[in-house]
Amino acid sequence: MMMSPLLVFLSLALCTSIISCSFAKGSTSPDSLPITASSYEGYRLSITEISIKKKKKKSATIQYNLINTGRNFIDTKIFRIDNIAILFEFDHSLKANELDGYKHEIISKILKENLKLTAGQAMNKRSMKLPFKKASEEETAFTIDVGNSSSSSPDRYFDKNYCPDLHIDTIKIIKLTKKWLTIEYTISNTGKGPASLSGDTNDENDNLFIRAHLSGAKRLSRGAVAVGGSYITDRNVLEAGDSYIGIIRIDIKKRTRYTSNLILELDPYSSVRECDETNNQRFIFVE
Repeated sequence: MMMSPLLVFLSLALCTSIISCSFAKGSTSPDSLPITASSYEGYRLSITEISIKKKKKKSATIQYNLINTGRNFIDTKIFRIDNIAILFEFDHSLKANELDGYKHEIISKILKENLKLTAGQAMNKRSMKLPFKKASEEETAFTIDVGNSSSSSPDRYFDKNYCPDLHIDTIKIIKLTKKWLTIEYTISNTGKGPASLSGDTNDENDNLFIRAHLSGAKRLSRGAVAVGGSYITDRNVLEAGDSYIGIIRIDIKKRTRYTSNLILELDPYSSVRECDETNNQRFIFVE
């Protein structure tokens, strides 16, 4: 069976071609849902055979297999520090268990663990506790922790007509040297709901992240080179219709004449639920 990728992203957001994968302990062919990277660049984790083991009123415990189906070794702790993107895939069991709306939580919890997987290695029968609420036909399982900073939504659960939609409006070059580039960017929320920019803890690694890439193309591709980025730490919530202006200083020593485009990638770790995950990139030409 071939996998039919459905692009949900991060990071980012071109549909990949139809592919098939071989997994440890037998062959499995998931319906792929890329989340945190726009294309396969050697780092890929597949989440398969999801099942609900315990179900309570407000939470559920799931069991799943986690498999490194990429060609490279993955250390999630190092990847968090270096901001390296991983392509995530789910098989049909995500939809079969009505957990489509929780893929972001699943990925977020995995990325916060300190996991090491060699290429082809499988971690079977892992467990995870998730907030659980079955969505009706008129609702979707969008959840964001708006906290006390939001004036418009004290509830964590809202329908598809009340989700945020973040995108990068503008990128301006403030200062350019041979080694460093300082830019100003503007993010807007054009959705109908608030977007939480801060995570569940006081650690800034939970917050919304902006990743920078050097590329010869105008969209993220396999040849793009990640050159750092920045967490948003001075804003908790971006209300519908509001904008945020930030500044990033980027190391561009890896820039060549073939990588003259700077691409900003909004929310590569899918920490914010959005109505549209396909408009989170913007590029600027660097002379």
